[in-house]
Amino acid sequence: VMPLLKRDPRFRSFLIARAAIALGLLGHNFLTASALERYNLKDSEIAPFTAALFAAQAVADLLLGWLADRWGHKQVLEISTGLGIISLILAVIAPTPAWFILIFVLVGATQAGYQLSGFTLVMGFSEPAERPAYIGLANTAMAPVTIAGPLLAGWLAELAGYNTLFIVLIMIAISGLAMLHWQVKHAPAPATS
Repeated sequence: VMPLLKRDPRFRSFLIARAAIALGLLGHNFLTASALERYNLKDSEIAPFTAALFAAQAVADLLLGWLADRWGHKQVLEISTGLGIISLILAVIAPTPAWFILIFVLVGATQAGYQLSGFTLVMGFSEPAERPAYIGLANTAMAPVTIAGPLLAGWLAELAGYNTLFIVLIMIAISGLAMLHWQVKHAPAPATS
């Protein structure tokens, strides 16, 4: 593991950037709870949020897949991360529950792009013979974020409120996006074999 990370600084930077992005976008898991608390919504009033999320994800899968084929997966990951950051900013400033329809549209597009390009990019860093090691390392590197991230985010939301949580996560996501954009050299499309 360590020799691979030492000899491939592009991949190391990508893993750090992806972990920061994933941590920042954890705020999406708290959007519904935030809206319920802020606007005293009934459970039945959140159904449009779910519909917006799934509809946006379905459309974005097609559009972002097409864009990734023409422009690249790194750019799609940057776009989807930017949309995710915007959704969290809107959640902080949203004056009415209706804003959450747009917020969940952005979340759906973000999830589509992250799932499509966040994982596909891993394959572009390696030759086919080394691909299993790269995929394994990429998945292992996400484990701390996957396990500890939601717990820490939940603790911060309970301690300081959802808006504070969103602001902290926005800053983390922005740092991950900046690192992805400026420090991760373009990874080629994965070779097929």
